[in-house]
Amino acid sequence: MSMLHRRSTRTSAAFAGVAVLALLVMTGCSPAESESAKDYKALNPDFRMEQAHLQVSCMKDKGFTVLPDSQGGVKFGNEQVPEDQLDLAYQGIRDCYDELGFNDEPEITEAQRHKLYVLNIEAAKCLEALDIFGDIKVQVADAPSEQSFVESFDAPGENQPWSPWGLDTMKQLSSAGETIVDEARLACPDPLNYANTL
Repeated sequence: MSMLHRRSTRTSAAFAGVAVLALLVMTGCSPAESESAKDYKALNPDFRMEQAHLQVSCMKDKGFTVLPDSQGGVKFGNEQVPEDQLDLAYQGIRDCYDELGFNDEPEITEAQRHKLYVLNIEAAKCLEALDIFGDIKVQVADAPSEQSFVESFDAPGENQPWSPWGLDTMKQLSSAGETIVDEARLACPDPLNYANTL
């Protein structure tokens, strides 16, 4: 009698396990999202466009009609700015940067650099998962170690800190057109744009 009881208990536990698994599958539950993934998703993808629109407004006050650029600046062609006014337009852009405080960026602390590194890893995952070219995926340059990234962040010279949005990534995206670059920027914001707010 006691053996029958043990066997039925095991069978009940097995059925309960299968039922829980089926419930998880039906409700679409997945492993908990990491804190870094949550932090990355919380970045405002429109941040650079908001900066661009502020500059467009500033340039309008200076008599220039320019267009917002997805990288946070402005762009224009001969239709917007005649060639004989280019120097004035470029000076206007520099003045707007000063007036809007875009040149007053404080130094990025070591703690912010560590956070930036983790967000860069998430950005790399995001870019590599983009379904822009169909079967062809964006190839992001390998990340250095976190310590190397932090220590070399402000190193003198032309070497920029590692970014998933580096030159190689930009070349790949640009080959598909400017619209694709803009879509990618919205889908996978560049954490470096938020470094001072981390």
